[in-house]
Amino acid sequence: MRVIDYISTIADPNKLTKEGVMHILGVTMYGTKADRAAFMFSAIDKDGNGSLDRTELGEVIRLQNMNNSSSVQGSINVLQMADELLRLVDTDCNGLVSQQEFLDAQDVIMKKLLYIELAVM
Repeated sequence: MRVIDYISTIADPNKLTKEGVMHILGVTMYGTKADRAAFMFSAIDKDGNGSLDRTELGEVIRLQNMNNSSSVQGSINVLQMADELLRLVDTDCNGLVSQQEFLDAQDVIMKKLLYIELAVM
């Protein structure tokens, strides 16, 4: 996911500060793998409840492919892919991905998102 996508998902444009942009750039460019994964988790966690549900995962899949396809729905079912990510990552089987589950499975998640991106090209 591009930095601009992160910004658009987590920030009200009217409240975005120079310091906020610098923080985002710092984490994405110089942060550790765990820092980047934690940042990505917080960007995806729209309701701020500390876990990702099917809809939030579907949104990141949609954003990932927004520029690659004029109709993501035409080539891939976003919610089916979100369900597949849940099956892969949700180790306690509660239907949600916790931040720890996300961090533990970040390589699996990134590979799956790359696969999705390639599938719609």
